[in-house]
Amino acid sequence: MIDFAGLRFKNPFVVASGPVTASIDLIKRAEKARASAVSTKLTLPKVPFRCQLRPYSLPGFGTITPMDRRLEEKEGLELVRKAKRATSLIIFANISAPKSSLEDWQKLAKEFEEAGVDIIEANFSCPNIGLSRELLNNTAKDELTSGAAIQQVPMLAKKVTRLLKESVKIPVVCKLSAAAEDLGEVAEACEDGGADGISIYGGSVGLPPPDIYDEARPLYPLLEGASFGGLTGPQTKFSTYRLVAQVARRVKIPIVASGGIGNSRDAIEMMMWGATLVSACTSIMWYGFEVVEEITRGIENFLKEQNYSSCKDLVGKALQYLTSSERLKLIEGYADVDRDKCDGCGICLKPGHCQAIELQAKKAFVDPTRCLGCGICVALCPREAIELRST
Repeated sequence: MIDFAGLRFKNPFVVASGPVTASIDLIKRAEKARASAVSTKLTLPKVPFRCQLRPYSLPGFGTITPMDRRLEEKEGLELVRKAKRATSLIIFANISAPKSSLEDWQKLAKEFEEAGVDIIEANFSCPNIGLSRELLNNTAKDELTSGAAIQQVPMLAKKVTRLLKESVKIPVVCKLSAAAEDLGEVAEACEDGGADGISIYGGSVGLPPPDIYDEARPLYPLLEGASFGGLTGPQTKFSTYRLVAQVARRVKIPIVASGGIGNSRDAIEMMMWGATLVSACTSIMWYGFEVVEEITRGIENFLKEQNYSSCKDLVGKALQYLTSSERLKLIEGYADVDRDKCDGCGICLKPGHCQAIELQAKKAFVDPTRCLGCGICVALCPREAIELRST
């Protein structure tokens, strides 16, 4: 069990808002896979243009999504009602509205509270509605300036947050992303507005590769033209760690984080950088809801094996080591080869910057006086025959 925004979660895993939470059948599968909560597919007062899922996807690396179907208000409300009737999950309602229409924000939040939702997740992060126009230096239409356009202005994020808090009695969590110029500043503004938590989407904005053999047509499937899209998947994991740590150092309210999580180790690392809850969508789209069960059981096993009393003990554990670059303490050392494990494959000789390694009698040998101690050969060695030693 773990506490977040005044609610008790049976475990720290939330299925993120996206294609995997767009229907009641999928939400039921999430519960069966042992998720503690889901965030429903983004709901808008009115969907501003026709969308369908058209991602460029490279499993194991990342996905770029320029558009996806959003839920109209009635659809989103009905989905929440069904989810509350059919499951015991904690339900986040992921909602957004034009930044100029505070009345729509207020109306959506109240209606979702009446429908039985547990948490309002105010989406200040979606890059696909309006932001693509702004990145092209085109003025976005008023109905498109929602999502990530809001987090560009901390005072606006604070204003919307405060309005939502005044409108509903249930917790309000603000969803932010790497598209913000200073995510810490926006998170602080949301906290000042009364937010009960911060939801971090660690993905950024990207473009797919062009087909170099077909007139440079972008590799979006069944789509004519190209647009910037939300970039998700494993390649965003390390930047998500940074965002989580940055926000955790600047606010007191808890964090739920998504961006690159595909297994229990990713989830545990995310919690150690400051997330109370963890979330995923892309890995579930690739590999199914089995991902959820692997993560939840993996966290439970880790807690037992490492003698942690609860998930709370993991949250922010790594932050004690966080400092600025100029304050880092350099430890002198070198790479050392276990000659019994080394098979002389020569992979450790490949790094272009290294002048310390050579083969002697078909075994790798490191000259400690020339070794930089960078550790790249350690990461490359397929036989785990190299380790760093301090001097």
